[in-house]
Amino acid sequence: MPPQTIQEVLTSQAPAFVLNVNASIPPKLVHTWMMVDPKDVKCWQDFNLSALRNAYGHIFDLPCPTDPAFDEHGHFVIKTLDELKQHGVETLYDLIRCPLQSAIPKLKRSVSWSKNEILCDFKAPATKIDWLWGVFYTMDKTNLVVSCSRLSNTFTSRDLQQKGPDAIYTLRQLATYAAIGQTRYGFILTDQEIVVVRFHQSCRNVEQYVVEWEAIPWEASGRDTLTAPLAVFSLVLMSLDSEQRYIVSDNKCIRLGGLEGYPDMESSS
Repeated sequence: MPPQTIQEVLTSQAPAFVLNVNASIPPKLVHTWMMVDPKDVKCWQDFNLSALRNAYGHIFDLPCPTDPAFDEHGHFVIKTLDELKQHGVETLYDLIRCPLQSAIPKLKRSVSWSKNEILCDFKAPATKIDWLWGVFYTMDKTNLVVSCSRLSNTFTSRDLQQKGPDAIYTLRQLATYAAIGQTRYGFILTDQEIVVVRFHQSCRNVEQYVVEWEAIPWEASGRDTLTAPLAVFSLVLMSLDSEQRYIVSDNKCIRLGGLEGYPDMESSS
């Protein structure tokens, strides 16, 4: 059989996370978190499989070796937030590591990335802040994608749709991590879904952030489906372009469609 493509590997059934806890612990507001106005929270409308394929289809269609460790899909029972952080972030990293190794040498921009392995840890390597959980970065300590975690009994994407206080607190926390990590890309990890997020500075106030988000359930699977692993993989690809990684004002941000036809190294040589 021919090897699977990156898209096929990342749209297979992902491991399941089952929450087994009764008590809910709502997030605590930290007054030093970055500001997010609920009016500036909106759906990331062009974060969908069609737009991602327009930008990265030549990457998604690359052959990719599969990791035998994930031939049998895992099943994690989650009782604490720390367990979710550990199993969730490690699972994502294990799922996208081989696809990234296949993809990075083909990228034209930021050619040096082809010599840098992408790593994953529970805090940003360029800081000494221990509470910065879940970050993808390179060996030269450049942060790419940050994350925070929530149990689904305290946060879901429905809370974001309603722009409730706890949901805004969560966005403020992630915005702070993004500011420290110097990247506009992040995601909220829960036991039910991944919420991908992109931040911009507000045109009205540079100390406030505009938020675009899209939720992808862990249970989503299928060749023509946007899945949680494929979504995080796509965030990392976006972050590899240094011109598109840093947080800028809302009116300077390029839509995902602006990355259409992202060429590869071999075709340019």
